[in-house]
Amino acid sequence: MVGMGLGVSVVNAMVARNLKLQDVKAIPFEPSISFPSYVLHAQQQPEQAIAKAFMDCLSEVVGS
Repeated sequence: MVGMGLGVSVVNAMVARNLKLQDVKAIPFEPSISFPSYVLHAQQQPEQAIAKAFMDCLSEVVGS
């Protein structure tokens, strides 16, 4: 809707970096604000190696 000129949106930095929309400008908050995010997983399943690798990579990209 923002790309159609119908308002504004608040998104996290990862979303803003990956959007490639024409006529949309990403403006960071100054000073920056915290945007808590969570990873969910099923308790009844053991953590898989691929999930741990993903979490390690995610932590590097977005910080922890």
